[in-house]
Amino acid sequence: PTEAVILKTPAEFAEYIEKYKVTIVKVTTKWCGPCKRVDPLVNQLYANMPDNVAMVVVDGETGAALRRALRVKQYPTFLNFMDGKLYDSCVGAGEGGVTRFFAKTAERAAK
Repeated sequence: PTEAVILKTPAEFAEYIEKYKVTIVKVTTKWCGPCKRVDPLVNQLYANMPDNVAMVVVDGETGAALRRALRVKQYPTFLNFMDGKLYDSCVGAGEGGVTRFFAKTAERAAK
């Protein structure tokens, strides 16, 4: 996988997910403690994803329009899109849930 991209607007996001078959979206904020705690795990899991998986980071404050468009109300929230459609989501920083979310995403990417 390449480095995660930071996006702020729904238009940028729509354009981005058309380019990639599988996209993970991580919605976070600078002040979110659970987000910071789970970041090392997220980075490790993303580093082991198949090459056809991209990751987008949305700051819930600077990217508020995109956060609202994605209907995200809690941090962190993880979403995965395949061929432009939302498939799975994970809300919260629980290691088990985050790990399962990335595993599901990897399975989808392999198809």
